[in-house]
Amino acid sequence: MRKAFIQTVSQLASKNNKIQVLLGDISVFAFKKNNQLPPNIYNMGILEQSMVAFGAGLSAEGYFPIVHTISPFIIERAFEQIKVNFCLNNLPGILITVGGVCDYYSLGRTHHCPNDMSIISTLPNIEFACPKNEESLIKIIKDAVSKKRLIYIRLTENFLNLELSKENSINKKPVCHLYCGEYIRDKLENKNVDRIYIDSSLELKKYKWNYKEIHVFEPSVGASFSNRLRKFFNGKILSNHLNLDGTKLAKNSFVKTRRAYEYKN
Repeated sequence: MRKAFIQTVSQLASKNNKIQVLLGDISVFAFKKNNQLPPNIYNMGILEQSMVAFGAGLSAEGYFPIVHTISPFIIERAFEQIKVNFCLNNLPGILITVGGVCDYYSLGRTHHCPNDMSIISTLPNIEFACPKNEESLIKIIKDAVSKKRLIYIRLTENFLNLELSKENSINKKPVCHLYCGEYIRDKLENKNVDRIYIDSSLELKKYKWNYKEIHVFEPSVGASFSNRLRKFFNGKILSNHLNLDGTKLAKNSFVKTRRAYEYKN
């Protein structure tokens, strides 16, 4: 998925110099051509707060910034800049990560950000997405650029996905199971429910939420898509989200790291 991001953004930036790509010392060599970065792609180094603020300045001047680095560095370290510089000024741009919840498992929890979606969902004037596949990612990027949206996109190497090809099942049942982004296997196996699969908060507008209750399966620690669903649904919402188990190791091994993250209601 990271390759698809680099290819898509490189193509868009080569045709439109209003697109300005800011790299947090990540993916630099992948963006280089003839050992040089294109004129509208910059390596900003490990200055995430300044990078986000600089991106907002570009956006205010009519450019479209795409800011790219590891999720905890862009979401947690630069949260104030996202909130004040981008969201409160209603400026467009893309904030996009390198890995998912903890694709950088071997570097320990300093490089994990399982609460990214729940943090972003508290801010105004920003959407968020967790594309399940490359096709969805490309569509989300192009949509944000063409419609000048502000959106946070979490890339992933399929850390959570167990099944990728799921289709909606809408039969006007009283209960809906809403699966958001990276697919979380539903242990309930209840056939008497509608099932809807979405990749971004933008898709919440597409559906008529005529249900008694909705079970939301989140790709994050804490509620994220559930928070945005409140704009469209006043009924009962149950959030099934990622839970970080502090008693289990989350370093050195993919298996150990994965077992440190569990799903609980």
